[in-house]
Amino acid sequence: MTTTDHLLTVSFMRMIGARCFLIHGVVLALVAGGLSTTFGTLVEAVVPGVNGEIAFTSLRDGNNEIYSQMSADGLAAVRRTTNAVDDFQPSYSPDGTKIAFTSRRDGNNEIYVMGADGLNPVNLTVTAADDAGATWSPNGSKIAFVSFRDGNNEIYVMNADGSAQTRLTANVVDDRQPAWSPDGTKIAFTTARDGNNEIYIMDPNGSAPTRVTNNAADDRNPAWSPAGTKVAFVRELGRVLTGQLGAVLDRLRGESRDRLED
Repeated sequence: MTTTDHLLTVSFMRMIGARCFLIHGVVLALVAGGLSTTFGTLVEAVVPGVNGEIAFTSLRDGNNEIYSQMSADGLAAVRRTTNAVDDFQPSYSPDGTKIAFTSRRDGNNEIYVMGADGLNPVNLTVTAADDAGATWSPNGSKIAFVSFRDGNNEIYVMNADGSAQTRLTANVVDDRQPAWSPDGTKIAFTTARDGNNEIYIMDPNGSAPTRVTNNAADDRNPAWSPAGTKVAFVRELGRVLTGQLGAVLDRLRGESRDRLED
């Protein structure tokens, strides 16, 4: 990948026998011996499919387009979208056959789903407001996303075909960055309801929202560990993003926070 491929999200992933995740241009891998770091890979979203492919967003063609490539060799990236406007935020379905993504091809941000080969893109949201940040439930039946249709960013969920779009959060401030737990029983998300960005966890129907960080700094971009026992997130100190993984916290109690890198 090139320096025109950029990162906006944090993802835990399995790759070549290790748990890997990427954060603002730094590839971090949790391996048996500890934390290994690789610099220079700048990507917007890296989401592994069961077929071993990685989907990402690249500016190499002059605007944001979605590419995929095999994770093992890092070669032969294939362009999956072709538009004069931006396509970004790809997310593989759990079975690896589809990619949900955000597109501006209708004049605003909308959630689309296409085949993993880039064919048959379908607009699922079809609203005048911006919809973005699609993430699949572990069984592939639901998609959580963020919508501005209520005048601010709120978290919604819908069936994988776009039906039954349901609002999960209701606040005058932003709720965003939903992340399903591996067993599908919880959704972690970022909210500003306490005056700054904090990590909350709620049930998949929006009930029982529970605050799990409590910090004067902004905490955001939650991502679950494969076992579902930990959540990684980014901590922004002051107004300067550290570009590092801020901490790991216990899933429900907000305890056992360990900073992984200084």
